[in-house]
Amino acid sequence: MHSSDLQDELITNHNIMEERREKYAYYKKKFNSALELYKQEIDNDNFMNNFDALMAPLLKEIEEYETVLQAYKQQAT
Repeated sequence: MHSSDLQDELITNHNIMEERREKYAYYKKKFNSALELYKQEIDNDNFMNNFDALMAPLLKEIEEYETVLQAYKQQAT
């Protein structure tokens, strides 16, 4: 691999990581905003039902991933 190819690959990897950090910051901001809305609308049954329906599949996927990750960590030790 030529040094210019290596440099291009490093730049590409850096750009990808920077995009991921930006996306993380965006997601964090939006999730925090969603939780604030949840808190503000806690007495609104319609909002709660819609929010719970929206969050259910996402939370299920997160919990499944956490289970897999935990099993992987236990195997590694």
